[in-house]
Amino acid sequence: MAALIGRMWRSAFTHVLRDVSNVSPRIQPSGHPCTRWIFGKSANSLQTGRSLSSSPHSLSANKPTTDIDTTIEGPDEILSLKSTTSKKRKKRKKEKHQGTSKQDVDRERLKKEESVLLSEEVEPRSPRVWVMDRHGEFCLKDVKSPNKSAPGGDTRMEMMEDPPDDGQTWSIPDIYESEEFRRCVQAAERSILAHCPQRTISECITVCESMAPVSRVLKIHNKAILVTYESDISDILSGGFRRCNSDAVSIKQTEKRVFLMWINRKKFNSTQQPVCKNISVLKQRNYQRLLMNETIEGQMEILGNRTKNQSERQQVLFFLRQCIQDVVDLTRPNYLVVPFGSVLNGFICDTSDLDTALVYTGSRQKQANETALLSEIAKKLKMLDSYNSILSIFHARVPIIKYHNRLLEVGGDISYQSINSSGKTATICLNALSRCSPSVVPFIMTVKLWTKLYVDWFPSKFVFTALALFYLQRCQIIPPIQNIKVINKSPVDGEEWQCVETVETKSLDQLLCGFFQFYKDFDFNVYDICLKSGKIIPKLDHQYTIIMNPFCGNKNSEEYMAARIRDWNVARIQAAMAESVRILAESPSTLLQPTEQHWNTPTNESFKFNKRKR
Repeated sequence: MAALIGRMWRSAFTHVLRDVSNVSPRIQPSGHPCTRWIFGKSANSLQTGRSLSSSPHSLSANKPTTDIDTTIEGPDEILSLKSTTSKKRKKRKKEKHQGTSKQDVDRERLKKEESVLLSEEVEPRSPRVWVMDRHGEFCLKDVKSPNKSAPGGDTRMEMMEDPPDDGQTWSIPDIYESEEFRRCVQAAERSILAHCPQRTISECITVCESMAPVSRVLKIHNKAILVTYESDISDILSGGFRRCNSDAVSIKQTEKRVFLMWINRKKFNSTQQPVCKNISVLKQRNYQRLLMNETIEGQMEILGNRTKNQSERQQVLFFLRQCIQDVVDLTRPNYLVVPFGSVLNGFICDTSDLDTALVYTGSRQKQANETALLSEIAKKLKMLDSYNSILSIFHARVPIIKYHNRLLEVGGDISYQSINSSGKTATICLNALSRCSPSVVPFIMTVKLWTKLYVDWFPSKFVFTALALFYLQRCQIIPPIQNIKVINKSPVDGEEWQCVETVETKSLDQLLCGFFQFYKDFDFNVYDICLKSGKIIPKLDHQYTIIMNPFCGNKNSEEYMAARIRDWNVARIQAAMAESVRILAESPSTLLQPTEQHWNTPTNESFKFNKRKR
């Protein structure tokens, strides 16, 4: 009886399931035990029905297809359907990925073809830059004018052409062999520094005149005097100053050329007055005249004029160089302290420091240990009271010692270089380049001040000087570095460089605006600059923007690569230049007088420039 009832229920459910399958598109058996028992024997019949309906010889194959699927999919068919969908999805994703990679491949291929064309000295397409037309308006144009030979062409386009590369060289004198350099060195050897209170400076000058005839006196910050004698002072340095000691005067020698003086004005003969009339005062930093000027061109002219009458500052720096030479003689007498940088290159100002290099002058060149040599000099400087803030930086590409002289209030650094170092060569070339045109010195000094105000976060300041020099080369104001030849004789026998004098080069404000526009739109992702040839070259490294040192001829030297700038630093520099372009367009006179709104660039608000308080 039970078997008969079960057979009836099973038959009934089979018919119901077939009726439902004709209406429902998809019915999946669940995991319940009852449904598994019901679908147990009907699964084979259903599978047989599906196979017959899918057969091409069946009657259903000739019937027209309907929108309703009358088949029932089991677990295997559902899994196969899901796998097919996932495969299609992966295939579409792969095709999309292949399309993107194909674009990258095409882009790389174009870059390679462009680099090949540039390497084969085929005229490349120069980057589009902002230039000034004849109406005084800026517009985007190529660096090279396609119609440069046409009469009446754009003067700015002719100015931005490549400098001449006809093999002609321009001879310049070696400033280290000049009479001016010898005179400065000899004056420093005949000088002493007397430290005394401000109220007794006049009496201190009188005491110094009693030792030997004095030719020049320079007051330094109302607390010391730099006295230069007419003849040799070896007798004074070896103890001849002691004869001036008395009840009214007390002299103590703290260094070889530094003396500490105490003078009792009550016991000192007040009737004695200084005999020397050549008494001057070291000039202090003063921005009032710069801030009062209402035009950017006037401010640039003031910055250029500051480099002309800097004989007092140069005298102080050469005296500091002589003091460092005295310290080196105690440790390594075969080494000479050679000054380079702003003290001789023609770009000195009232805030310049002293850059020096140790050069071996012995009969046979020895492989000196730079770190050991600089460590010995640093220990000697720490033993002297005049020097503070002594910092040894040995992990840099060029190990140096940084120091500060508290009496002279001048800082400096010491490095170890060869006799034909890049610093010495750069000083000789820059000194000659500063005389090519009257606009060179004001332009470079303005860029230096702009660097301190807007991009003080960048460690290497020579990078921006190199950018400024390259822009002057593009304007044909200065020659390429490879066309400069240094001779040892002072009178130059050769043709001098003739710069292209145009309206834009004579106008300092337009020259500065063109500088910011040029590098604001310069494509550093594709091109690099070359100061040696004065031309735009293909990018040397896609990870960095490389600026080579044009004054270093040894490719294996650490000084051959001046700087490697990463992409985000290039973006920050270009953002600062874009901000400067905006300031020059709105209020040019405030470029060198930055306010709070000038320190945040709108192009990148994720960083802020370091504000320098005056």
